[in-house]
Amino acid sequence: MAHADRRSAKGRLLSFAAFAFLLALAFAPQAQAGGGGQPKVVAGTSHTCAMTDRGTVWCWGDNSFGQLGTGDTAPQSAPVPVPGLTEVKSVGAYGFGTCAVKHDGTVWCWGANDLGQLGQGTQDADPHPTPVQVQGVEDTYWITGGSAHLCSVTWQGTVSCWGSNSDGQLANGGVGGFNGTATAIVGVSEIHSVSAGANFTCISTKLKKVRCAGANGAGQLGDVAFGPNSGALVEVPGQEGIYEVRSGATFVCGLSWSAEGHRCWGDNALGQLGQGVLAAPLGGSEPPAAPTLSIKQLGGTAGATCAKLKSRRVACWGDGTAGALGLGSEAGTDTPTALALENVAAISSSSTSRTQCAIVRGGELHCWGLNDFGQAGVGGAPAPVLTPALVPGLDLVTRPQYPEGAWIEPTSQVRKNKSGTKWILKSRVTVEPSAFVFPEQACKGIVAADMFYWRKVSKRGATKSGGDKYELRKVGVRTKSKLRLSGGLCKANFVQRMSIAKFAKYKRRLRISATGFGNDVQSKFSTGEFELKNINRGKK
Repeated sequence: MAHADRRSAKGRLLSFAAFAFLLALAFAPQAQAGGGGQPKVVAGTSHTCAMTDRGTVWCWGDNSFGQLGTGDTAPQSAPVPVPGLTEVKSVGAYGFGTCAVKHDGTVWCWGANDLGQLGQGTQDADPHPTPVQVQGVEDTYWITGGSAHLCSVTWQGTVSCWGSNSDGQLANGGVGGFNGTATAIVGVSEIHSVSAGANFTCISTKLKKVRCAGANGAGQLGDVAFGPNSGALVEVPGQEGIYEVRSGATFVCGLSWSAEGHRCWGDNALGQLGQGVLAAPLGGSEPPAAPTLSIKQLGGTAGATCAKLKSRRVACWGDGTAGALGLGSEAGTDTPTALALENVAAISSSSTSRTQCAIVRGGELHCWGLNDFGQAGVGGAPAPVLTPALVPGLDLVTRPQYPEGAWIEPTSQVRKNKSGTKWILKSRVTVEPSAFVFPEQACKGIVAADMFYWRKVSKRGATKSGGDKYELRKVGVRTKSKLRLSGGLCKANFVQRMSIAKFAKYKRRLRISATGFGNDVQSKFSTGEFELKNINRGKK
């Protein structure tokens, strides 16, 4: 998930992160039909799939149950496309299968169905190599899978799960059996993230608390006494402030709101919880006193945790079997340790795989770890891949990307010109490029700043403000400026002038916003806005 930095401003600043991403859909060309979204990579027990920004899906590795979606059961050591699957905006994987969420909110799955994983209301032992639509779910934007169960999330913040319920992981109140029909979890709303462990499920909400259901033999539910398993969601004690959760086979890690630090609980037999101190290679000759990481995204494998850091490096800890940590050997570590990989945009997450992958800026994919079925995608012998290796022939970024965020703020007080006929306002637009593109390529093109005012109207449907009805109208003053690269961000400065006579008529209801027109790597975007309050107090 993206977490844009917040910067203060003298005026009222509306910077955007997730909300602005939605706002940008109205302006960005890649939001048109047939588009995808941010690239993503997921892994099952012995296969891997990646989504491109054009909304297509490519898979490789074991195909015994049809988990590659190719219409057959032939294994593949190199990426192959899932035929006929387009307009995908998110992907997820379970042990021996894969699912995709389309832009229309439908969910499609393929692979094993022995415990109802395809959501058809049935079970069978046959392979299913062609995507089928999951019944009973709609308006979906996210999906996550465990060993043999899946959970999907709607835009309204509700969660539905289906598949195995051996340990209560479907959170439907029971323990045992399976459910081949997607069923909503009762009493759950305002979801921030959902993560499926091998046989359990954890949910974080906007209340900044975590609730889990399912297996608890290793303390996955946060119960220090371990067991029993629970078929109902229980609150994890002492883990307030968690906004994102990611699960391994028998452990959980979460990101904290406070300082983007991490907290982990559950199985620690192989150092999965990262209780050691931060390794010196992450940025200092002396390790800090506490295992604090500046994390942007959590990922990992069945027995290891990996994190994408703000520095766009990757740090991993836990089980190193088959090179799952990417550190050049099969040794494990309980200390977060940096890999020799830079410019990372996103990492994979799996509760059943021992293969980890990372997307780097520009769209290349690098994988490491277990490769016995070719799931690392590097071809050749099925030996473990001990360090990050390029997956050839796969480019996940081929069209302009949405910026991570954009905001506009004043850089000086409003003042009069020398003749006393115009007001002069100086402001700056700042854009944080997508993690998937290089800033030096993104920080090109023209940005236009516009001034608006709230006009009091009486017509039906106008925006209400302070008991009166108003609509936002453009003043007619537009200033253009070129983006430039500064400290990894794109910036443009503006100087705007408007007549004092006109200003008086607008009665201090002026606002300013900006629009970027995009380029080869960055989509068109719209910033937030700030209101010009107490404007007459500016320097003359």
